[in-house]
Amino acid sequence: MDPLSVTASIIAVGQATVKIVECLKDAKDASTDRSQFTTELSNLSNLLATLLFRVDENSNEPWHAEVRELGGKDGLIYQYRVALEQLKDKISGEHGIRKMAKALLWKYIKEDAKDILSRIERLKSLVQIALQMDHFTLSEAIESRMVDVHNDSKAIKVGVDVLQHDQDRQRHCRIIDWLSSADFPAQQSDLVGRRQEATGLWFLDSPKFTEWVGGSSSSSSPNQTLFCPGIPGAGKTMMAAIAVDHLQSTVQAHDVGVVYAYCNYKGRADQTASSLLAAMLKQLVQDQPSMAEPLYSMHNHHEIQKTRPSLEEILGALQSVLAHYQRVYVVIDALDECVHDVRDELLSKLRHVQSKTDVRVMATSRFIPDIVEQFSGMPELEVRADAADVKRYVVGQTRRLPRCVQRDDKLQQLVQDEIVKAVDGM
Repeated sequence: MDPLSVTASIIAVGQATVKIVECLKDAKDASTDRSQFTTELSNLSNLLATLLFRVDENSNEPWHAEVRELGGKDGLIYQYRVALEQLKDKISGEHGIRKMAKALLWKYIKEDAKDILSRIERLKSLVQIALQMDHFTLSEAIESRMVDVHNDSKAIKVGVDVLQHDQDRQRHCRIIDWLSSADFPAQQSDLVGRRQEATGLWFLDSPKFTEWVGGSSSSSSPNQTLFCPGIPGAGKTMMAAIAVDHLQSTVQAHDVGVVYAYCNYKGRADQTASSLLAAMLKQLVQDQPSMAEPLYSMHNHHEIQKTRPSLEEILGALQSVLAHYQRVYVVIDALDECVHDVRDELLSKLRHVQSKTDVRVMATSRFIPDIVEQFSGMPELEVRADAADVKRYVVGQTRRLPRCVQRDDKLQQLVQDEIVKAVDGM
């Protein structure tokens, strides 16, 4: 028997209906919903049986071709048959729920029943029209129902796509966290939150910084790197955060990246060239899953082996991702707080990628001779506590001064001037 024929579909529907009603009759749950469901199943099965007799009696009638469409693979009778057979297998198959407590049976299939009831409503009106043997009305009704089915299919596809997107996103987050546990963005957010408004503008407006940001660059150009030394307490870390914030708000784009690292003496044990480069790679792909394939491949290999990627593997993945960017800015704070060997290795790898892509590095550090030598011949912009910045900060903290000072404008001015004088660039 042709499985796509309307006859085969109607017979299969009848058989599945009998089996489902039989199983549900044995269930202990006597809810109204279950009773309505079995009644609707039986009623539609009877309607379809009547339709089958009419088809056999009038096989040469014009409307018979329209009815055959209902039993075709895209037809509502065939789709209803498939849904019923799936439900039948679910409750009576070898791996079904025959051994389940009968009181749980209806609860287990309740959602399936809702779907089948909606199919019954769509199909019942078509069968009733077919029984009237109205060729024109049936043709129009089938076309209308096919549009409904198409819309339902589109809605299902959208739902599946959303689910797939969520799963992909979860996998992406899991892999980037596997790559690096560093959370420099949280540190960046904290620093920017503590910034006194309008401070650091002297640094952002300086010719050396603006040239580093927007000037032309090539593998042989010194403009790819900006060294920003400063004495202890000069505000180097805050200035690095201000620079990052400025870059993110002015130049960062789909093909322009901004990454950063805050080195810390206390974290030396976990602070390696591999971990710092991995943290930068993580930032580059965090919101760009389409660029993360090199990372996914690396993860798949090491997940099986239960190993960690080497420095060269991380560097290779980083270079592959950098190829998607027109330009990338790298800000590294407190190079002097890195172990000597780590610092040398990190700078060596960054210079290697600079020779291949437009990667611009800004680094802060104390005046350590060895580090100063590393940046010899490159643009240098010293970080100092700018007098205007200090004054803005003091004004912003006026509420913390004694009340006698808060009430006296001249005394406030004197305090501001003396603090600025005492700081003197620190």
